[in-house]
Amino acid sequence: MTQLLPLSCHAASEVTEIKLAVSALKSSLEDVRGNTDSTRTSMLRGNLKEARNILARRLQETAPGSAPAGTGADASLAAATREATVLLDEVDAQFFKSP
Repeated sequence: MTQLLPLSCHAASEVTEIKLAVSALKSSLEDVRGNTDSTRTSMLRGNLKEARNILARRLQETAPGSAPAGTGADASLAAATREATVLLDEVDAQFFKSP
């Protein structure tokens, strides 16, 4: 039982980091979509790409099995990962995939 606490704390930390990266990417995406100033387009797309890359890297660094299976931490980490993956797919499809 002693080991579950550090694993749960680690999973909670990973969930928090993923959620922060998702929030940053959503904010950058809103900035790009709401932009009406063509002189800011390049900068905003650069910010979007940076936020996208940070989230993708965070997902790659997420340790599989960092939360005990069947726990609330496991479910939270899985949900955060799913949300992040959907958002990355959306951003990639809209802005970074070649036709």
